[in-house]
Amino acid sequence: MPNIEMISRCKYLFQKKAKEFNETRNLAFVNVAYGGGKTFLSYQWMYDRACYGEVMFPCLVVCPSSLVYQWKAEATKHIGGLEVTPLLACENALERRDVLRSTKHVLVCNYDCLRSQPILDEMAFRRWGSVVIDEVSAFKSSETKRFKRWRKLLSHCPHRLVLSGVPILDSVENIWAQMIMLDHGVRLGTSFMNFRHTYMTMKPSDPFKWVPKDGTLEKLTVLLKDIIISIPKEVVAAELPPKSYVRVEFVLEDSVRKLYNKLKKEFAATLPSGHNWETIWAMSKYCKLHQIASGFFYKSETQEQAELIHTQKLQWIEDNVPLMVDEGYNVVIVTPFKEALPFIQVILRELKIKHDIFYGEMKPHEKNNVVHRFQNNEINVFVCTEQSAYQGLNLQQGSRMIFLANAPSVNMRGNMEDRIHRMGSEIHQQIVYYDLVAVNTVDDVIINSLNEQKEIIQELIRHLSQE
Repeated sequence: MPNIEMISRCKYLFQKKAKEFNETRNLAFVNVAYGGGKTFLSYQWMYDRACYGEVMFPCLVVCPSSLVYQWKAEATKHIGGLEVTPLLACENALERRDVLRSTKHVLVCNYDCLRSQPILDEMAFRRWGSVVIDEVSAFKSSETKRFKRWRKLLSHCPHRLVLSGVPILDSVENIWAQMIMLDHGVRLGTSFMNFRHTYMTMKPSDPFKWVPKDGTLEKLTVLLKDIIISIPKEVVAAELPPKSYVRVEFVLEDSVRKLYNKLKKEFAATLPSGHNWETIWAMSKYCKLHQIASGFFYKSETQEQAELIHTQKLQWIEDNVPLMVDEGYNVVIVTPFKEALPFIQVILRELKIKHDIFYGEMKPHEKNNVVHRFQNNEINVFVCTEQSAYQGLNLQQGSRMIFLANAPSVNMRGNMEDRIHRMGSEIHQQIVYYDLVAVNTVDDVIINSLNEQKEIIQELIRHLSQE
């Protein structure tokens, strides 16, 4: 066993329960709600099994690209003496080869690194003591090259821990591939077709859709209970500070309302600058209506900057964010549109508020630096696109989150909220979310659908068809 030692200890009852479940198992599925400390529990599992005399290293951790550096950062908090190497840090193929051959303890890579044949060959050459798959739902489809390559690579690894924040029984059809990554078919068989015919049946009204047979969930629960531990969201949330929601409504100015209604009705619009825009696609129209409600209009893919349509939401940010920062709150500002970032940045610069932006096209180490600065109180405001930040980031230093607008996804919204409401956010008395909503617009439709758990796309179609 390497000279390592746990720094952190299980703080909550559900963490102690998960530790006790995992420490005697070479194979385990940790199904803990987002924010429950899955990374910490993974390092605890490595340490506990090593203490039992199991050969756990080198360990391969597979995760989304956005989390590669976070695994390294979390190791410094939770376990001393463990060397964690992100594969993304390598600049060239030669360096990647040397890292793959020399990693002593933990190598962290993203799901799709096996697209490179040299990396696949090098990984197959190593004898991995253990593997951790962070968010195994990325392997829910058995038809993808990603699934097939990883299945083959990991087939001889004796210790496997798979993690997910999504309840595994939410989708029966996706269970088989995820379990293959864990036990290689011991419990559910090695054939997906056999699994589907055993536990599912075709829906009478839709022969292309398969649904669980009566009693399937109960059978699977019994079959998998020895290898899966589930900690639901409400158990994790009970240990965290309370959440509250503030809806801030805006009535569009007359000129903006006319522009919005014209585009909604005619699939075309003339912007204040004189620029003419038109489309034949309903989805394109929805996106532009959403942008108008947010305050800007991205005219074309070749434009470097969007045209400002109104400043109502930006003015609210200008008026209220300084007050939050002065009161000692760190703030996360979220938008579904990358094009909105420059407008927000201008305001924060003029206010001389320490901030940084976070978006998908940034390099992994740049993203990690922004998160690090926010978590260490070097900046007070973290401005991000929802798509780039909703998965896995630790932003517990923030206690206020402002949604300039929302993406039409219940899962994305819930995961985004969890960035500041997770283990570590106990330092705050309350977590507050602000929704900036332009009334009688796409904004309204999305936020109402999110709150009422309605089918968002159907509600948007209804909105677009209204006069």
